[in-house]
Amino acid sequence: ILAKSGKLKPEDELNCGTCGYSTCRDKARAVFNGYAEIEICLPYMRERAESMSYEIIHNSPNGVIVLDDSIRIVEINAKAREVLGIPLDGSLKGMPAMDYFDASDYVIAYNTGRNTEKGKVYIPKTQSYINLSINVLKNQHIVFAIVKDITSQVNYEDKLTSVKLETLETTDNVIKKQMRVAQEIASLLGETTAETKVALLKLKEIFQKE
Repeated sequence: ILAKSGKLKPEDELNCGTCGYSTCRDKARAVFNGYAEIEICLPYMRERAESMSYEIIHNSPNGVIVLDDSIRIVEINAKAREVLGIPLDGSLKGMPAMDYFDASDYVIAYNTGRNTEKGKVYIPKTQSYINLSINVLKNQHIVFAIVKDITSQVNYEDKLTSVKLETLETTDNVIKKQMRVAQEIASLLGETTAETKVALLKLKEIFQKE
């Protein structure tokens, strides 16, 4: 029971009393006898919540960045590192964010206390595009950011725009060519009509003389 609540060694038994029992072992006896629930342990629940938060952050499909009020790194997951071009090895906790990426938006957000949304931010280091959402948690003295990689979407839109422009140019050229052909046909028809008229007039004059 102690092991299930994260108390694998004697020094893990804090005996804080927040569960209502004098010691962790008294609490374990109560659980064994069905008088208490194993989850009623504040340090255990806090550690479990922190562990779950860690798993959520580091397995998120989006980049997650948490900075303190000094704009130092508290948490940064693998996806954020990948998009920003930061090597995946080594911990960055406590390191100045400015040493690894442009953190000016984070500084402005924290100093003004305003959440910030920025779309289509270009990252030269990785030639990527991101949507950046910065949230300020003043009470916790942290800045929390979600980094969404939209590179494939931007590239698709750029390609689509290029295809549209090419199609418009091709259509314009076809229209111009058709107009030119139509003008040439009209010109030829005009010449033919004039020549026919002259020939008929001459024929008419011949018959009149006869």
